[in-house]
Amino acid sequence: NKLRAEVEGTPVKFRWRSPNTDKNYLVEGVVVDATLDSDHTCSFTIQFTDPDNPQENQRMTVRKVSEFYE
Repeated sequence: NKLRAEVEGTPVKFRWRSPNTDKNYLVEGVVVDATLDSDHTCSFTIQFTDPDNPQENQRMTVRKVSEFYE
């Protein structure tokens, strides 16, 4: 719970491949949850706007910190 409280709402950038068009995007999202995995790494649940359909689709994905860009 402490980890989630620390990172919730933090903006992050990451690569995302569209399942519809197979294009790669650098997208920005917001951390909505974080967990400590059994291998002692952190996973972050991120909400972001689908770049293929920005007016309608909010998506969620899980990423490790090593997948973030500045």
